[in-house]
Amino acid sequence: MIELCLTNLGKYNEGELIFTRLVLPATTEEICAAYDEIGVADGTMYEESFISDYETDINGLSISEYASLDDLNELAEELENFDEYELEAFGAMLEYGYATDEALKKVQDGDYMYYSGCCSMAEVAEQYADEIGLLSNIPDDLRYYFDFEAYGRDMEINGSFVETESGYIKIYK
Repeated sequence: MIELCLTNLGKYNEGELIFTRLVLPATTEEICAAYDEIGVADGTMYEESFISDYETDINGLSISEYASLDDLNELAEELENFDEYELEAFGAMLEYGYATDEALKKVQDGDYMYYSGCCSMAEVAEQYADEIGLLSNIPDDLRYYFDFEAYGRDMEINGSFVETESGYIKIYK
């Protein structure tokens, strides 16, 4: 979810705050209506707007006050196609430092592994081992002897995974 406060720049510079809230993705009609509501239109005294505030539930997503509304709307449309796992991974990539377009492409291409809800690399190691079938031929009673803490520590040392606020992520280059 991305919600913006679209604000009339000319009125703001004159000391008046005229804004409207706009939830993205939005239709062309909704965007035009938002511009009409704040009195911004081509060929008038007030032709420019800016984003005075925003809210999003995507960790790591930062929106500049002069970001392109068209680009943001396209991003919101793309993000609508993501499931919860992909949205969390996208946010983790942003937290890690990827640019928005890079993170978007990585998620679309599936060039990552993401583990949310893990509190340690030992938990990541255990989930990873399960996913790749590392211990699939070992009886359950012997599985408890495998040292996931050491395996997780080695994964971290080797730079395989990085921790973000959202979880652990491995991004393939």
